[in-house]
Amino acid sequence: MQPAQRIRGQSDLPIALTPLTGLPLPDALISSLCLDPGFRSAWAAIGLIFQHSGLPAMGLNALARAYELSPDDANISRLLAQAHLAQNDPASALLLVQPLLIAEPFRADLHALMAEIREALGQSAGARDHQMEAMRLRGGVLSVPATGAPQARILFLCSINGADLPLDFLFDNARFDMTFIYPGLGEPEAELPACDLVFNAVADPDVGSADFAAVTEFLGNRSDLAALALLNPPSKLPRTRRDQLAEMVTGINGLLVPRTIRLSCDELSGMANDPEILVHPKLVRTAGTHGGDALERVSNSAQLADFLKQHPADNYYLTDYVDFRSDDGWFRKYRFIFINRKPYPFHLAIMDQWKIHYWRAGMSVDAWKCAEEERFMRDAASTFSHAALNAVSEIGRAMDLDYGGLDCGLMPDGRVIVFEANAAMLVHLNDDPVAYPYKHELVPLIRDQMSAYLLSQVSDRR
Repeated sequence: MQPAQRIRGQSDLPIALTPLTGLPLPDALISSLCLDPGFRSAWAAIGLIFQHSGLPAMGLNALARAYELSPDDANISRLLAQAHLAQNDPASALLLVQPLLIAEPFRADLHALMAEIREALGQSAGARDHQMEAMRLRGGVLSVPATGAPQARILFLCSINGADLPLDFLFDNARFDMTFIYPGLGEPEAELPACDLVFNAVADPDVGSADFAAVTEFLGNRSDLAALALLNPPSKLPRTRRDQLAEMVTGINGLLVPRTIRLSCDELSGMANDPEILVHPKLVRTAGTHGGDALERVSNSAQLADFLKQHPADNYYLTDYVDFRSDDGWFRKYRFIFINRKPYPFHLAIMDQWKIHYWRAGMSVDAWKCAEEERFMRDAASTFSHAALNAVSEIGRAMDLDYGGLDCGLMPDGRVIVFEANAAMLVHLNDDPVAYPYKHELVPLIRDQMSAYLLSQVSDRR
């Protein structure tokens, strides 16, 4: 009788392993479970084999059995938490990792796992705290080897204040070895691995100001990095603040940049009592927020005072409201990504209201919206006139960054209305491939352009 057949006869084993999956499990594991169905290490090993073989649900099942047999085994608890997280169940993962961290608060791997869990739960501040602690315990250096044959080694300088460009999709881990350090934590205790270029990932000009200074100081103290290309140097990023955009793009024809001022809480509170300031509607937002959070249109002092009460902050932006709807009555917001100052269309959001963001636009509900977005992504010239595209390109040159982005609209008269232009623009491929097949064709081309540019910077220095 074969081992797999013997396992099917064991009432204590909840999954019929090889017969169901065709997966060739090691005979030693199968024999071990035949002799002892309560052998937790065998169940854990089988769970890992299933996970690494593209069978995450069965891997979770096997790891759960190992946990049932030994709930006090910290390693099995960690593995089960990772399996729950991979199955989009961060709440279950949290329940497993919390007691582990209480028992062993100085384990960097547990803090890193908790950071992933908190991020999946939408608790970004808590995620950053655990990520910082993981980095501190690792001596301030985190190295992630390439999953394929590495073509170059990148050193990322990151923020301790949540001001980073999202890196997950844009930088291809199949092609690059990646090392992450946080200058805001001080000089790393661990030795830096060799690298070929340096990328400053601190991007947000509002919440990243302290990190800009830390990155600059770090680079000034590291003569070993001086010969390497530095992409997105921090000295170029403060001028991408919303209130400085108009100055940055001065002289570019075909633009509309709504007037924006930055105000402290006391300054804006004082304006709430000034009847002249709101003769025309304004957009008010807390500095450093994105995605429509803490953003409203106000038309009178009472609305402004209520906004301040609901969204206390140190600093705010007040922007002239411009009705940018198209002639057909819909509002449109376009995103371009700049790589080496050249624009690439990334997405288009279409809504029936002014507070427009891609995640809330419901693009896939209306086929015509997706069709229009696909046309824009395949050929921006099908939507933007030659003059408008030239204005977009000029913005990229004015920003003068290795990586950046632009959110904008088109006015009925053809001018490009600028919403924001900075280095913190997200590129991702999280959209449903069934609803958005064109994105899964076109968005990877942006990552490929980024990879080619990184490699060009390495070869130029060799």
